[in-house]
Amino acid sequence: MSSAEAPDDATFIVHYKQPYYPATALGPGAFWPLPRHILNDVYQQYVTTKNLDTVLQHPYWTSSYVHLGPFRMTSFDPGQGFSFEANDRYFLGRPKIDTIHVRIAGDQNTLLASVLAGAVDVVPELALREATGIPLRDTWRTSGDGTVHVLAGPLRRARPQFRPAFQMEPTMLDPRVRTALYVALDREELADAVGGGNRHLTAWAMLPAGDSNFEAVRDSLRQFSYSPDRARAILRDVGWTPGSDNMLRHSSDGRQFRTAIWGSPDADREITAYAAYWRAIGSEVEEYTIGAAQARDAAARAQFPGWDLTAGEIIDEMKQAPAGPENRWTGNRTGYDNPAARTLVEAFERSITPADQLRNIRAINDFVISEMLTLFMFNNPTIVVARKGVKAFGDIAGGENYGLYGSYYRNAYLWDMQ
Repeated sequence: MSSAEAPDDATFIVHYKQPYYPATALGPGAFWPLPRHILNDVYQQYVTTKNLDTVLQHPYWTSSYVHLGPFRMTSFDPGQGFSFEANDRYFLGRPKIDTIHVRIAGDQNTLLASVLAGAVDVVPELALREATGIPLRDTWRTSGDGTVHVLAGPLRRARPQFRPAFQMEPTMLDPRVRTALYVALDREELADAVGGGNRHLTAWAMLPAGDSNFEAVRDSLRQFSYSPDRARAILRDVGWTPGSDNMLRHSSDGRQFRTAIWGSPDADREITAYAAYWRAIGSEVEEYTIGAAQARDAAARAQFPGWDLTAGEIIDEMKQAPAGPENRWTGNRTGYDNPAARTLVEAFERSITPADQLRNIRAINDFVISEMLTLFMFNNPTIVVARKGVKAFGDIAGGENYGLYGSYYRNAYLWDMQ
């Protein structure tokens, strides 16, 4: 965007510097409105001082939040939770539920216990993962005590550290080595064992089936199906051969092949599963589960020594500047920095016609595969829960976790207790 203006109360005009493909799809997810009467003064201070903390530390983002939805916040406790009450002035009508309490659970098992005890009515996406959500679904199918929706969420993937200063194994910067590690993983089994018995969520393309450009990338990842023999052959071509103990060693200096996998606290089963496959071909693998404090430390998160697990968008990663002190560690966590990648993404984002979009996303797909920028695994099972007696998520198929037009809660004003 180059500028925006509101000539009257019912008109909003955006001017673009160049063609931009989602310009006509600026839903709430991509274009969140902010209250000028609250934030204008603090924004003007930022314009003058360039001190972003002036904006970020404003209480609007926490205890003083207000917006246009069906519920308004009445209490805010970052350690315990939040409360909301129905907004009588909501433009689609007053919600049917008077009060919603949002509570913070310390871990999945604690949350699951609260659900089974009837102390929790609904559970949002990402709160329960496969280890707890899938057994709850199976239990409730028999008991009828509630409904557990299991949907295809964002693509789970492993991304390498591209900064030589932090990457523990230098040859990991070679796309062939990353390809070898990819075909060493049985992704269908991983989607089954780690993804909660959802083999159908295995990633055979870098885009979900519902994406308008899916046909440009359909089945492009099938060429990397599980083959440990192929993995060993690729590694042998780049100097890695097994010793008498079956551990890989490099022909140049005899060092062992070593890597590490980092993941969030709820990814320990996933980390262990990937590590087992890589150990099977002769790699030494360190498993590292990030603590809560480190998860909030952007600088520490960007200095992982091998592989980092994420569900973030690879296209966004390709165009971002590497994370570093100069950008408050908010850029590309892997340190990937390639002008050719940015050019491909820019061409895609300038494409308007469907034909141009298909052509440009295919070029991005080919680049990602040839460089093996990331290892796509499976769609995260997105688990959403509603206890019996709670009328919610009846139209869940029309929502999205990270969608442009609305989340699974877009019609919360219609929720009710039966």
